[in-house]
Amino acid sequence: MLDFCCMDAKSNEILLAAESEWSAKAGDVEDDFQKLVYTKARFKIMIFGTDPRSVFERATNFLRLYPCNNLGDMYIFAHISNDGAVRGWKLKIDRDGPLSSDISPILI
Repeated sequence: MLDFCCMDAKSNEILLAAESEWSAKAGDVEDDFQKLVYTKARFKIMIFGTDPRSVFERATNFLRLYPCNNLGDMYIFAHISNDGAVRGWKLKIDRDGPLSSDISPILI
């Protein structure tokens, strides 16, 4: 189950899916991120508070191997630090299927 989603009332299409994980363990964040990967939505938001580098490493490793990526899907990563500072990154899927080895989220 997702933490939040927005759906089109007519088509029942999920337009936006969101997950959050406040555990300090990157593996716990990865578990919630995988829920987003398996969800058919154009925009997918992962909100977390742990080290972004380990989250990105796990997320991109998973996406590289995932056979059902969809061209145009957008992953948005929102990191909220202990002092309340917010940083965001985006990762736009550039092809269907497994991804190239050089994918990396871009700071927004």
